[in-house]
Amino acid sequence: MVQSGYFYNDQELEALLDFSGTELYNPSQNTKLVLLKNYNWNETVVISKPDMIRENELSYTNYNLLKFKGGNEFHHLNIKGIEYNVDNIVNIDFIDNMYHFLLAPNTDRTFDKYIFEPDINGRFKIDVNQRTDPATEADYSYVYFTLKMDIPLQTGDIFVWGALTNYEFSNENKMTYNFEEKAYECRLLLKQGYYDYQYVLIDNNKIDYTYIEGNHTQTDNDYTILVYYKDIRGNYDRLIGVSEISSNK
Repeated sequence: MVQSGYFYNDQELEALLDFSGTELYNPSQNTKLVLLKNYNWNETVVISKPDMIRENELSYTNYNLLKFKGGNEFHHLNIKGIEYNVDNIVNIDFIDNMYHFLLAPNTDRTFDKYIFEPDINGRFKIDVNQRTDPATEADYSYVYFTLKMDIPLQTGDIFVWGALTNYEFSNENKMTYNFEEKAYECRLLLKQGYYDYQYVLIDNNKIDYTYIEGNHTQTDNDYTILVYYKDIRGNYDRLIGVSEISSNK
């Protein structure tokens, strides 16, 4: 069982592990929890010891460890169709046998009030209008991202980020500053579909998910809890349980 709560702009979790009916040896010492926020392995918490041990139950309630920043809802883009502009698509061109989708510019949301926007928490779905097999019939297209900012940052780099970049940071999804447009820009090659994305700052090798996007306790996030048991005989950590929860449910 997993529950969520709030403290300022943090989201706090607590977990109850019921191991009745199992044959686990010394589970309080040999089990650990790994918690992921929005399927992102770069934003995890690992808990190796329970806070309370009852008969057949381990309780994890240390809010100093079991907490994540709320962050903000993801931006989204819909490039399933080429017939007309939808959502935040402002222009579609066909150049050199490739479709080019220009997105409406985004802005720094650090000090904006929280606005609920339905999203899929960083993931994507390959899809294309009026086709029966999106996996093979969706085309690759160039998508242009723009983040308006009057002056470039003095230190650090900004990346377009989410499952669309495999939650990674590379030269392909690093943005460059255009002084004439007063904006950071990036172009990604994506297959047609529906995508979530955010802008993330990396400064001195430190990832900051809230520097551009802001931080709100109300944000709807998905949390995945993985339970591992150290198998003494096999000398490995065995995955024995998985649970998921939304912060707003």
